[in-house]
Amino acid sequence: MLITIAVYIVLSILGILYIKKDDELPLCVDFIVVLSASLDKVTRNRLDKAIELMDKYPNAILVLSGKREAAYMEKYIQQKGVSNYLVQKKSTNTFEDAVYLNKIIKNINSKFILVTSSAHQRRAAHTFSKVFRRKFWNQPTNDILTYYSPLTPVGWLATLFNLFKDIKYNRSL
Repeated sequence: MLITIAVYIVLSILGILYIKKDDELPLCVDFIVVLSASLDKVTRNRLDKAIELMDKYPNAILVLSGKREAAYMEKYIQQKGVSNYLVQKKSTNTFEDAVYLNKIIKNINSKFILVTSSAHQRRAAHTFSKVFRRKFWNQPTNDILTYYSPLTPVGWLATLFNLFKDIKYNRSL
């Protein structure tokens, strides 16, 4: 029993430590980039975080990224009253998200915030750092009490999956 509790605590702490978040955000940003997910609920959590940021940065353009979920994302933000957005419908993975977004965000001085799930944030940040040679800010979703929470076995698996993909594709931690 004690071993089970110890394993739970260790894995939860590792999951929380894996989250990459920038606590200090800039005074203004040009874009808020939200990456799609394969599940509507996960995508919706990401969109809700992006919409929350849009309240703080009303002049920013919301960029929706991802081929499979683009229509769902666009419909969802329209229902929420967001009208200042662009949709990138070509990418099928995180690396392609970065490549296609680099074509949209051409100005080297443009500032943007990257929004994705907490388990995906660190790998996404490393991937985007390879493509974007400038500063951007990370804001993961508030998913501590959701399905992919770093406090649940599913969250641990998601974090481990992203950790292994990060090592495989980005060779970094």
